[in-house]
Amino acid sequence: FSATQCRSSPCVHGHCVQYPSNSVCWCDDGWTGVYCDALIDGCASSPCMSGGTCQDEENGYSCTCPPRLTGVNCETVIDSCASSPCMSGGTCTDEENGYNC
Repeated sequence: FSATQCRSSPCVHGHCVQYPSNSVCWCDDGWTGVYCDALIDGCASSPCMSGGTCQDEENGYSCTCPPRLTGVNCETVIDSCASSPCMSGGTCTDEENGYNC
């Protein structure tokens, strides 16, 4: 937009930067558009894997993972045997609801 438009504070969720030949809006986190008036949908790209549920947040998104999954995008399977829970040299078997020795 024109170089003089910063005077009217056109940026809804951001601030106006004036250059010699034009002006632009620098948007706050979570906003986009010429006038920073469009909320960025952090879940639009379906980032949560393996049936995780996406929650759009101001600065991105978060995933609520199904049981036995973890990670930012529910990308990691929780290994119940990773902590070596079996005593006396028992063999651990990772199972759907935990582990078995």
